[in-house]
Amino acid sequence: MSINEKLHSLLISLEALDLYTADNIYISNNYKKQNITKSKYKYYIIKKKLYSIQEILFFIHIINYIIKNKHLQEKVKDILVDYSYFYPNQINMLSLNTKKYLDRFIHKYKIYYKSKNSINMNIKYNQCQELYNYGITSLYILNKFLSKDGTYILYKYLKINQFIL
Repeated sequence: MSINEKLHSLLISLEALDLYTADNIYISNNYKKQNITKSKYKYYIIKKKLYSIQEILFFIHIINYIIKNKHLQEKVKDILVDYSYFYPNQINMLSLNTKKYLDRFIHKYKIYYKSKNSINMNIKYNQCQELYNYGITSLYILNKFLSKDGTYILYKYLKINQFIL
């Protein structure tokens, strides 16, 4: 994956989480303010093909700002724990919240790449599993981004082809 594809994957993941948290009635006013800030950049982010270093740093700042929300952090951790516990043998046993996130991630991913006409939109089982992995990897990176070395981990993920933690 290129840097742009990785950035898009992270942003699509945040957007899928955003939709996921919109279903929850316990959203704080602070999160709503962050959501408004993020939505200003949503369409600009998706339409651009190549990003400069300044734009990449700007998007890292946006990601950092959004993921600092405690409500989102809890949801990310819950989804990661649930997915790691049941995947791959019992994927049908995933919690409703994890299934919602994965379905929304795939939906957003398909919308983005359909507009680019770069993938066949008839997603088969193997491709669905691969998209699940993209969605979970994005959440994992977002979760790691909260650690002490989070910015370095995100930089490593974006710049290195084979990402190893």
